[in-house]
Amino acid sequence: MSVGNAAFCTVCGIHLDSRQDGAGLCQSPFCRRKDFCNKSAAKSLELSMERATRQKEVSEIVQKRSFELRPELRQETLLTVVVLPFLEYNLSAPSQERKSRVALGLLTLANEAYAQLSESAATPELESQKMHSDEATNESSGSDSHESAYARLNGAACGTCGGKCCNMGEDGAFLNAEKFKTYFLARPQASPDEAVASYIARIPDKTFEDSCIFHGLSGCGLTRSQRAVTCNTYLCSSLQSLLNAKREPSSSFLMAATNFRDTNKSEPKVYRILYVGEKSETIIPT
Repeated sequence: MSVGNAAFCTVCGIHLDSRQDGAGLCQSPFCRRKDFCNKSAAKSLELSMERATRQKEVSEIVQKRSFELRPELRQETLLTVVVLPFLEYNLSAPSQERKSRVALGLLTLANEAYAQLSESAATPELESQKMHSDEATNESSGSDSHESAYARLNGAACGTCGGKCCNMGEDGAFLNAEKFKTYFLARPQASPDEAVASYIARIPDKTFEDSCIFHGLSGCGLTRSQRAVTCNTYLCSSLQSLLNAKREPSSSFLMAATNFRDTNKSEPKVYRILYVGEKSETIIPT
């Protein structure tokens, strides 16, 4: 800021002499860090508001298109639009070179896990921890009707999106040595090579380009027990909103794959719409 011909630091307010760099800041590292944080926060808020506006625009497009083709949907009082990102169906067969690279990386993790368990001799305490962990997983994985209903919606949403978040999995699929420890505890006689072979066998014949090696047309090639914790627990903002919206067992949803996350100024576009009722799912043409 300035008063007359005098200039002052925009953070601490001290007078700036002619030796300053003209950025409105003094030479204090604290002031420069705080200015950077303030500008970053302002930019994040701006992007968040732009995304919210864009999300509202595509939501209205989804509703309009759906009501035109399915007028009866106007009568549903618990119809929620879930705006999802979009992943183009661009698949190809993974190369043998890539499979070999993946196998080598997984073998490193499997050997690490095997060595750690060998050192600890798979103590009874460790086995007990594993059993309690499995019991907790079983208790929360599907007997409850609400959880089962959400799991179905979650699957429908991810299928409509195509798996945008899987892009970050690349060749490692977020796996680590801890996951292979679980594998060996359940199969004490298995070797690292056998563990890796069980994973390589799950690579789909065709996978999404520039995505996780296990990401195929039908979703993840791995079973839930094989997947990394990240993959089993991650919820994008769209799935978070879906979880919050799942208020009543009879709620219906319009799942829509869109370009609302695009950072450019392109026109809002809807690529896929899936109507999910209490017991049925129907594709709505776009």
